[in-house]
Amino acid sequence: MNTSTARHQPGRPFILTLGVTIAAGYVLQTSGPIVLGPHIQPVPAVSAAILAIAGFKLLADLLWLLGTLLSWLQAVMPTGLKGTSGLIKSLRELKDELIENGRGQYWGFFKGREVISDTQAVSVVVGTTGSNKTTGMALPNALSIRDAKVIFDFKGSSTCQLVRPLRERGERVRILNFADKYKDILGETNHYNPMCVITDCFGRPGGLLEVNEILEEMAHQIRPNPNSDGSGGENEYFYNGSRSLIEFVILTCCLIDGEEATLADALNLLMNRESLLHHALWACGKLPLEPENPPHSDTTPEGDEAALDLSSDTVH
Repeated sequence: MNTSTARHQPGRPFILTLGVTIAAGYVLQTSGPIVLGPHIQPVPAVSAAILAIAGFKLLADLLWLLGTLLSWLQAVMPTGLKGTSGLIKSLRELKDELIENGRGQYWGFFKGREVISDTQAVSVVVGTTGSNKTTGMALPNALSIRDAKVIFDFKGSSTCQLVRPLRERGERVRILNFADKYKDILGETNHYNPMCVITDCFGRPGGLLEVNEILEEMAHQIRPNPNSDGSGGENEYFYNGSRSLIEFVILTCCLIDGEEATLADALNLLMNRESLLHHALWACGKLPLEPENPPHSDTTPEGDEAALDLSSDTVH
């Protein structure tokens, strides 16, 4: 589920607006009066109009920057509330964070009214079976939060209740239902392919610069270090080598199959030693390419000239 909102961010146009404002003010000051007798002078008039528009834009940018600075100061300055967590006793404690339009995180009822606020906090609902944890907290939160959200529903019953109202109000709902539970209500499951994170980089400006970092992160998730301190201990060399191999097979599959590449393809390539060596030699530029035997073929080229002779070729 994904919703997006546009935000005002001046960025570089702020400098441009400042320059236009100064230039328009200078021209207006040096070009004489706007009205001379019964006639309106075009240069001073246009300069005044540009100055007014640029001035309002500059004021809006300054206010935005001021608000950003105040938000940053509020985030980094200590509040003095460390060690004072506890149950609220009055809505006055949340008066600056309460939301009246019903769009935000739902915290339940307090003294006869619903409490919805954008308080930056983590909530844990504890209760016995049948104590309305789902109907009293989970479902209202899923409906009151209008931004993008991820909902884990292992039973599937809550998804059946939420999918229709969320879609009716215009939200995009993506459901991963690998067990095909309640298929008559939820329909066909959606799919998620983590390899698309890499293939998307190929067609995006500057995306190739991110491929290596993404590959390293994926390899560490698939083959993490075993020690609690994040190290591989005495076997650090072998852990790094296995992750490099994982990065290679993932990148190879993405280059060959594009958006159709899957982790299953990478696993099959990793498990097939002959095919893995074939692709490694191809990546090193040491394997002659034959039309009948493209590099993504699962078979090894036959013949003495195309054979994999590891005694003479070293794969790095």
